[in-house]
Amino acid sequence: MNTAMTSETFASPAREAFARVSARTGLSIEPREEQDVLRRIARALEPGARDIPDATYREILCIARRKKRVSRLVDLTRRSGRIWVSRDEIEDAVGTIEDPEADDRALERALAPVSRVRLRSYGTSPRAVFETVQADLVDTGRVLSPPQTDLLLMAIALAFDLPEGDPFLDTARREEAQRQKVASTIERTAREKREKEESRLRTWEESLVPFQEVPRLLRCSHKEALRWIAENRLPVARKVRESGDRERWEFDPAELIALRGKLGEWRNGGVPAAVGAGGKAPDMGRKVANSVIARVAALDRYVAHFRTARALNRRITLVTGPTNSGKSYTALNALAQAESGLALAPLRLLAHEFKEALASRGVEASLATGRSVLSCPAAAIWRPQWKCARSIIRLMSR
Repeated sequence: MNTAMTSETFASPAREAFARVSARTGLSIEPREEQDVLRRIARALEPGARDIPDATYREILCIARRKKRVSRLVDLTRRSGRIWVSRDEIEDAVGTIEDPEADDRALERALAPVSRVRLRSYGTSPRAVFETVQADLVDTGRVLSPPQTDLLLMAIALAFDLPEGDPFLDTARREEAQRQKVASTIERTAREKREKEESRLRTWEESLVPFQEVPRLLRCSHKEALRWIAENRLPVARKVRESGDRERWEFDPAELIALRGKLGEWRNGGVPAAVGAGGKAPDMGRKVANSVIARVAALDRYVAHFRTARALNRRITLVTGPTNSGKSYTALNALAQAESGLALAPLRLLAHEFKEALASRGVEASLATGRSVLSCPAAAIWRPQWKCARSIIRLMSR
């Protein structure tokens, strides 16, 4: 049985107007849109009116869905590799859409003319535009990959109505191919150096021996070995933390064997390194003290990593600014476009927020904190919250 629509049926004029116009147009809304749409309908109603024009309702739906469409178009551009498209362009494009039921294709169609105008504003020639866009991206810590570069060249060609065989396109593609070749060579060389250094360090670590082997290698007694370690005569190569808050000390056999010639001096009353004449601890000086600490922590071998690091073809960008100025947002955007990477957070909650922010950008990440490790097999990025500087994070490649 059909029931006639009367004003008494509705709690407010806005809800009655919504029922009427949605029935005429067939345009429904999602539950989460209801309050926003009803509020906008109430503002659009004339005094005493209980209905609004269809065009007004369509406009209200487009406005209510603008934020969602902007997010969707940002996601579409980033997933396709068009990282040069700014949020301002996307917002301008979404503002031109008049169809409340616009799909992804409609969003892309709205973006196309806005992007062409924006690219033309960068320079008077395709070459100038290409160089300007690349420079802007580098300033924000982003470098185009070969597929992204080709997408940018195609976008510039469309903006300037260039034919496929235009000399600019061919020249730019050759130059980018050469640049990528050089970059690949540098990266391969750096990777080989790093792998060689890591292999050398692994070999050294595997050669370390526990304290039980020290007396045999030095040809001394157990007590002598303990005393000389306490006197800082025998360098501890590495201290390994074990369960029960215990430490396992390991020693470099080559260093121990090289010290055999000093055993006679140490046994015949040589002044201990830790105690000087008169029974007082000598002032070793900052340089000597630091060298002892470096040996204990194996930092003297860690220095070798700096040569490898300096050989890498990389750019270090420092982003500074006051609170809520967008530092983390900029960093996460750049990281979401990277092949691999990591972020350090001083708080566990912030590390979780980083992981969620990457997920909203379509990038899955693993998370390691002081309490747990959330591993994602498909992750390209680890999102750690380090408890101390000795923590180790291994990166996963795409």
